[in-house]
Parts: sequence; C-alpha cells; structure tokens
Amino acid sequence: MTYADFERLQDPHANVMTRTHSNFADLIEYEKERAKKVFDSESIKSTVGESFSHDAPVRIDKLDDPVVLEKLKTAELAALEYLKNR
Repeated sequence: MTYADFERLQDPHANVMTRTHSNFADLIEYEKERAKKVFDSESIKSTVGESFSHDAPVRIDKLDDPVVLEKLKTAELAALEYLKNR
C-alpha cells in the first residue's frame, strides 16, 4: 500500500480572525510581542521574601475583660432565644 504525501493547506493571509485559520498561532505570537512593546511586566515582578513572625511579650487574656464577657453573655442569650423559637 502506498499513501499520498500529506501537504498542509495554507489559508490566505488576508484576514486571520478565527482559530481555525492556519496562521492563527503566528497571529497570537505577533500580538504577544506587540503587547510587550507597550507594557512589559517583567521589570515590576517582585519575589516574596522570607515570612516573619514575632512573639507577643504579654499574653492578653480576653476572658478577664468585662466588655468581652458582656458581649459573650449577650450572644449566648440571643442564641438561646433563637433555639427556643425554632
């Protein structure tokens, strides 16, 4: 058996506006290069440095704060009222 040689057909260069056009990939590369001439973000890329943490010298116990305790009691009463009405 013999096979005919495969020959890729080239679309005319008049208008490359569809993805099925044979030169669509070339158009994409051309537009990428054209866009780089307008704005190249390589110069403003930054790298993330080492993360850091620190220990707080004093531990703050929120349950000793009367304002926090009052808010917790109010939230508890609202939750109990909600559960009672369900």
